[in-house]
Amino acid sequence: MRFIALFLTVILFLSCEGGLAPPPVEPGFGGTISFAVGTWPSPDSLVNLWVVASQDYPLDSVTVFAGIFANPPRIYVYPSLTANLPFDVDSAPYTFLLPPGEYKYIAVIQRFKDEINAGALRVVGVYSMASNPSLPQSVTIHDFEFIEQVNISVNFHQLPPQPF
Repeated sequence: MRFIALFLTVILFLSCEGGLAPPPVEPGFGGTISFAVGTWPSPDSLVNLWVVASQDYPLDSVTVFAGIFANPPRIYVYPSLTANLPFDVDSAPYTFLLPPGEYKYIAVIQRFKDEINAGALRVVGVYSMASNPSLPQSVTIHDFEFIEQVNISVNFHQLPPQPF
C-alpha cells in the first residue's frame, strides 16, 4: 500500500510542471501620453505621431535613421512606421513591447511633412526627470519586466529641446 501511495505521489508531482505559475511577462514599458488642451496643430501638419525609444543618446539625424533601420534596431518606433498614435485626444495609453536593454531617450515625435527626413520630424514630448524636464530619463528593461508609468506630456506650443 505504501508503494502505491508513494508511486501516486511521485506521478502527481511530476505531472504538475509549474502548476499555477504566472505566465512570463513580455518586456517593455508603457504609460499615458497627455496632450495639452488646445495645442494640437492643424491636421495638415500631422502626418505621423510616434513614440520612439532609443538606445543611443545624444541623437542626430544620421543616428536616428541608422538606428531605426539597423538590424537589430537601436531605435524602436511605436506603434510602427506605418501607424500612428491617436490624433486630437486629451490622452492616449500605450504599451511598448521591447527587447531588454537600456533606453536612453524616450520621446513622442511628430512628422509634419510628407517626406521622411530629419527636417520633417520634431520632438513634441520627452520622458524626462521630474526635477529637470529638459533632461531625458532613461529606462532599463530586464528580461520578463514591464515598466509602468512611463508617462509623457506633449505640448505642441512648448516643444522640448530638439536632439537633431
